[in-house]
Amino acid sequence: MGLLNERYGDHQSRDYITYLDLSQIGNLKIYKPPKEEYGAIDIVPYEILSEKHPLVAKNKAKIGSYDYTLDIWVHRNVGAVGIDCVCLAKNYSKPCPLCEYATERVKQFGREDKEYLQMKAKRRVVYNVVDAMKEKVEILVFEVSHFLFEKELIEKAKYEGNRRGIGPYLDFADPENGYTIEFRTSIVSYEGREALRYKDFVFNKRENFQITEELMGKAISFDKYIILRDYNELMGILTGNDLPIENEEKEMKEENEEEGRIFTRKRVRRNIEEDKVDDKVEEKREEEVSDRKPVPQRKTRKSKETNVEKCPYGLVFGQDCDEYDVCDDCKVWKQCRAYGRDYVPPF
Repeated sequence: MGLLNERYGDHQSRDYITYLDLSQIGNLKIYKPPKEEYGAIDIVPYEILSEKHPLVAKNKAKIGSYDYTLDIWVHRNVGAVGIDCVCLAKNYSKPCPLCEYATERVKQFGREDKEYLQMKAKRRVVYNVVDAMKEKVEILVFEVSHFLFEKELIEKAKYEGNRRGIGPYLDFADPENGYTIEFRTSIVSYEGREALRYKDFVFNKRENFQITEELMGKAISFDKYIILRDYNELMGILTGNDLPIENEEKEMKEENEEEGRIFTRKRVRRNIEEDKVDDKVEEKREEEVSDRKPVPQRKTRKSKETNVEKCPYGLVFGQDCDEYDVCDDCKVWKQCRAYGRDYVPPF
């Protein structure tokens, strides 16, 4: 290995996913999907080894069972150092100061607030894959947005399972009877930057290739490497003070005079009185609030109702509200949220 690769190459691979501690894994290799071209992969399942796995924490899986992906909610670029932090609320149903801060921002400044959009938890997925476009068989780590990859993949697997009459889903990740996944990528604007969107999924029976026990033994158990921080540690990263609180009953307060914020352990709130906001901007905000029309009250939905709006992104109207990043810019968000509040599923 050359000196530059010795110094930088391995570190770049280790820092690829900052919410996982992959520094213990030697010769870590990353899957790089093609841009605006066709690609193909085989997904290799991994053994669940830790209680940190979100499905284990929710009693939906057991240690020793297998999963094909790590589906996890993450707060991205948190604090001055800009690290990714695993969400305590969405993954483990525990209080999360980053979620509390994001909620407070949207309450005070609306859903277009840049800090809210930055801080809200994002859904990510991580896979062990083999690049089916290459002859060399090796484990590669593939980390990507759930919305841009997994969501479309599962929808196509559900469609193919029903179409072929083999069950509710086509089990593409099965080691013995699974499928090679082909796809096409396109460049889109996502979360303020360019990203790849995956589409045109095709499932092909594996030919001249098999996921062996030896290959599965090389798959990375991602749950084992989750960097799980407690409430105090996350608060410290958010405020810039990463020292733990010795007395949990003592309320931690740190005032940032430049931004005019007061942070507390029990609640993260904005100190409006000390905000240095232009008077004209404040007046404009008040006028906008006063001009808003209340969301009309909807009657309880019945299963036979047909005049329900459709989600422009193909999600379940009313039920998937605020679950995906695209909800932030959705034109029918108010209607979707109101519908979700009043929705009563048919039984």
